[in-house]
Amino acid sequence: MFNNLENITHEEIFNKMMLVLCANDDVIYNQYKLYDSVLEKFNTSHIFIPINFKYKFMIVMRQLMSSNDDIKVWKENNIYYAIYNQDIIIPKETNLIYDTNWLTNEDLTSYIINNEIKNEFNYKDPETGDTIYHTVLGGINYDLIKKIVDNNNTNNYSIKNNNNKTPIECITDIRVAILVISNLNYKIEALESKSEIIENNFKIIENNLETQGSKLEIHNTKLEILEYNFETLQNKLEILETIHKHIKILLFIIIFIIIFILYYNI
Repeated sequence: MFNNLENITHEEIFNKMMLVLCANDDVIYNQYKLYDSVLEKFNTSHIFIPINFKYKFMIVMRQLMSSNDDIKVWKENNIYYAIYNQDIIIPKETNLIYDTNWLTNEDLTSYIINNEIKNEFNYKDPETGDTIYHTVLGGINYDLIKKIVDNNNTNNYSIKNNNNKTPIECITDIRVAILVISNLNYKIEALESKSEIIENNFKIIENNLETQGSKLEIHNTKLEILEYNFETLQNKLEILETIHKHIKILLFIIIFIIIFILYYNI
């Protein structure tokens, strides 16, 4: 029995969720039915369930399909559905009514941003195609807006929803637009500053290469001089060897003549 649902991890919820879905193949679970079934698997005696547990449950359910290829997850009328069967035909309509006591999209969005669950920032709503950026920038919660624009991943500004709109195109409040523009300008200035530093470093490297190149040219010149001197010495050595040979021959001839003269004078 789990006595502290507050500290239950996403992995533990995922494992219980998979037990429910795998044991009931071809059964469609809406978020409410799956939530109750997962609670039963935890065998909890708590009458009060911490809201933190429900947030974690919804995050896990949203990511089910990316976690397991055999799971199909979809959303209709703001309600999530899941089934352990990829081949089933998804019903076109449902009469299920959204529980007003359940977490709203705004509640879940606030939880994700305030707890900095970064892997949820890129999550696209299967019904609307919206990311957290679309939801937040299209609203007027300035505290969340400031937190989301301070996030360094500006690539999320280019993601389009099912209406082919980017998060920036969802902005309807002038103050939000000013906040986003100011933040982007700050990031552009920071990038330009980094660019200048990189450019200066490149110039230093380039100058060092030129200096090394000049030194290399000097070394090459010295090497060429040494090679020339070596060739000159080799030539001189060959000349000396030739002279030496001629001297030996000359000495031999002289000695021969001396012996010849001495012989006949006797």
